[in-house]
Amino acid sequence: MVSPRRRRRALAAGLLVLCCLCTALAQKALPTAAKTTAQEDVFRILDTSTGEILTVEARDFLPGAVVTEMTLYAHEEALKAQAVACYTYYAWERAKHTNDAYDFACNTKEWQAYVTPQEMQDRWGENYGAYMEILDRVTEAAAGYCLTQGGEPICATYFAISSGRTENSADVWGGELSYLSAVASPGDVYARGYQTSAVFSAQELAETTGAALPAAGEEASWVRVLSRTASGAVTAVAIGDKTFTGGELRTALGLRSANFSANYSAGQWTFLVKGWGHGVGMSQAGADYMARRGFSFDEILAWYYPGAELSRTANG
Repeated sequence: MVSPRRRRRALAAGLLVLCCLCTALAQKALPTAAKTTAQEDVFRILDTSTGEILTVEARDFLPGAVVTEMTLYAHEEALKAQAVACYTYYAWERAKHTNDAYDFACNTKEWQAYVTPQEMQDRWGENYGAYMEILDRVTEAAAGYCLTQGGEPICATYFAISSGRTENSADVWGGELSYLSAVASPGDVYARGYQTSAVFSAQELAETTGAALPAAGEEASWVRVLSRTASGAVTAVAIGDKTFTGGELRTALGLRSANFSANYSAGQWTFLVKGWGHGVGMSQAGADYMARRGFSFDEILAWYYPGAELSRTANG
């Protein structure tokens, strides 16, 4: 539950950011030129559920990629932004694997990365036609666009919900990319799932991390956050005499993000977690928040990938 005071602060911050956005993006127009090289625009995708390598044209890829990442109840401008981000990210992957048997992997049975039209029809049943109408509109608008830097696709990462500000790629993965720098995303505080918690006993934490159990009287100081990024993600946390990155502990404990605090009470540690995902690139909740306030997909992409160019592909 978000407190009224936090809602007021977030709304004020959101209005300020949106005003800045309006100023920064008012003159931005969709591009008409492309720097990409003309080639057959297809993806070779290993379906790990069957072992088959699928060859999928880019335009056909978009619907099956978008639905694995965002709910179709999101605003269509946000879905368009997601479609461009999906295409861009997997075009970036494709460029790294030109000499390999496939560009990247998916799992169509688990709806990971890409699903086939048949998988969508099987799951949606009588709703298939209505959902495909949405995806057709999104695909028609987004097809042929790619985020680039220096004429090449960027690593257009994305995630579910930020803590209110995205993360610098260098802080999370150690690689500095100018278009993956931290930006404000205040609307995320209103997203369902923005704040979650997880409770662990000392025994559970010790078994999960390999740390020795705390001595009597030292329980409250056994778990200590040592450092954070400017956006709030934990970069170092100690459990007893063992030290972990925030990402390592997040994975070990199954937390939704590395932006967490740990509090001890009555023999248990409660981890209070903000956001969902790695925090780098486009926040899907933030994109939906912006879209519902009148921002177009190209403006959303310009905000979350600062400095990247929205280009037309050679086949767009």
